[in-house]
Amino acid sequence: MVSHFSGSLYALQYQSNGNTGTLTQKQQTSGCGNMPSWLEFSASASTAYCVDESSYNSPKLSSLTVNTDGTVKLLGQASVSGSDVYGGLFGNGFIALAEYDPGTMSVYSTQLSSSSQLLSKTKFTISQPGPNSSRQSS
Repeated sequence: MVSHFSGSLYALQYQSNGNTGTLTQKQQTSGCGNMPSWLEFSASASTAYCVDESSYNSPKLSSLTVNTDGTVKLLGQASVSGSDVYGGLFGNGFIALAEYDPGTMSVYSTQLSSSSQLLSKTKFTISQPGPNSSRQSS
């Protein structure tokens, strides 16, 4: 499975043939927001979580059921603040999202729906810029 900043999510299949192989598209779907930036997979739940990096047009955090044939179906979706570039599962049913700018981390339950609420948000700051200060706003 791969995502693209066009808003599409692709389920792919690899077919091995000796020393070569073929990659084919099994499915193209939407539902990961405007700019899907990160996919996090829970093998035990057969669920993928899709993080939306956009900061406009109602950014989303989405969960998708991953079927045994590799295709996906939208399971749940929550509105988020946006600019999310990473999502990591932790604890028993939580996902933390890292927002590159403004330098925050947001936590949600993995039981996503239109009524999902932000559980916590932490702002990070640095005492002085590093070697590339133009890329370090926090």
